[in-house]
Amino acid sequence: MAISSINFQKAKSHSKAHNFREDYVSYLLEEKYQKQNEYCEFFPDRKKVFQSELSKAKRKGGRIPKFENSNWEAVVNLNEEHNIVNLRIVAHMLEHLLNIICTDIALHRDEGYVQKNGKVKYNYHAHLNFITYKDGRQNWRKEHIKPKTLSKIQTMVARYLHMERGKIKSKAIRLEHKQYKYFAQKLEEQKAALKPENDNQEILLKIKTRHLKEKENEILELNKKLKEKEEEYQLLLKKLKEKEEQKTVLPQNQDELIFLRKFYTKITNTELNLDLCSDVDYIAQMAIDGIIELERFKSTMRGDKEQERSINTTKNNPTMREKLK
Repeated sequence: MAISSINFQKAKSHSKAHNFREDYVSYLLEEKYQKQNEYCEFFPDRKKVFQSELSKAKRKGGRIPKFENSNWEAVVNLNEEHNIVNLRIVAHMLEHLLNIICTDIALHRDEGYVQKNGKVKYNYHAHLNFITYKDGRQNWRKEHIKPKTLSKIQTMVARYLHMERGKIKSKAIRLEHKQYKYFAQKLEEQKAALKPENDNQEILLKIKTRHLKEKENEILELNKKLKEKEEEYQLLLKKLKEKEEQKTVLPQNQDELIFLRKFYTKITNTELNLDLCSDVDYIAQMAIDGIIELERFKSTMRGDKEQERSINTTKNNPTMREKLK
């Protein structure tokens, strides 16, 4: 979407023929890409409008105003949706604000350039022509047109056309058609040169994101297993408490339970930084270590239980007691 802009300049002698496409224009898009232009003519002859105003003026000597100094045009940036009605409203606003006369309007949709990908970049704009000598005075002069007035015009045009206003006190200038085409093509070339690098960065980002997602899923799965193991541990501890013969093992079980709870709290409360693979790997390793330690503990308890049963069997077997003696 274009940014709103209106730029005043003296109209050239052939400007009307050029704007109304009566002259040959070399830099237009190919005919198959051109869209329909629009034109509006309030006064067919610009000079007659100037001479009419000059004849009505009550002059008291001095230099006679010249048509060349009173024939101005405003070039206005547009978007695709704008039409001649929008421009007539802008023209009427300028006539009232500056006390000038709009003679004709030309809206161009046949300029731009074709990008390397085959898409057309259109340069939508319009030329509004004005006679600035009116009521016996040249109204487009520095003493009448202050910077504040020009800024107000930019704001009003943006508002009337529903466009984003350009930056206030910007040093930007509107490019001529040849300059526009040249710089636009240069910009496309620069974008094309940067594209491979951008594509590589995008691929690397996708790979990293996928890797981090996989690690995150691993962490979630390990957390789930850890919770299941803790539930098993709680159930086992409950059974140990119910059996009087395993009271001697209980203090060790309590120590291990405290360790497991601390470890579980640590891993579940850890804030993951998924931009750092090292953090994710560290958390995953913690979860794996916890599960291994839990399995060792359960194995130790099973071993102690078997050993105790073996001792009790020996005590109750007279033959074995004799052999031990």
